[in-house]
Amino acid sequence: MNIFAITASAVLAMGSPHTATLSHQGEDHAVTYTPKVAVEYRTVGMSAGPRPSTERCRWVGTVAVDRHLHDDQGRRLTKTLDAVHRMEGSRHGACAPARAAIDQEIAARHDEVTAHVQRVAAADRDAALADLRTGRQFASN
Repeated sequence: MNIFAITASAVLAMGSPHTATLSHQGEDHAVTYTPKVAVEYRTVGMSAGPRPSTERCRWVGTVAVDRHLHDDQGRRLTKTLDAVHRMEGSRHGACAPARAAIDQEIAARHDEVTAHVQRVAAADRDAALADLRTGRQFASN
């Protein structure tokens, strides 16, 4: 018999933002790519008195990237990009007591998160320019 219990998700601020500059119509725009890690914890199995426990905490972390386009007038256009990186793992026992250790395990994968953000930023240049053009058209109407 399996007992499933899902504990609350956590959103961790991880990794340092990646910054770049885009030139559009003679103006430079600062672009910041910020990682957002959402972690879902799920306890599976059971613990029944003196019997050996079969409980495991399975976790899945998804890394999304928020893009913030800034102009010189302080306006900002923010978009969550579609590229998502997935991390997962498991630990013996229930999730509640293991959450802090799991969060530390995810934080230790800082380089993996940073590499994902940099890949997304490099692939996003054309889309960011298109969003700048679209934003300009909306601003002028």
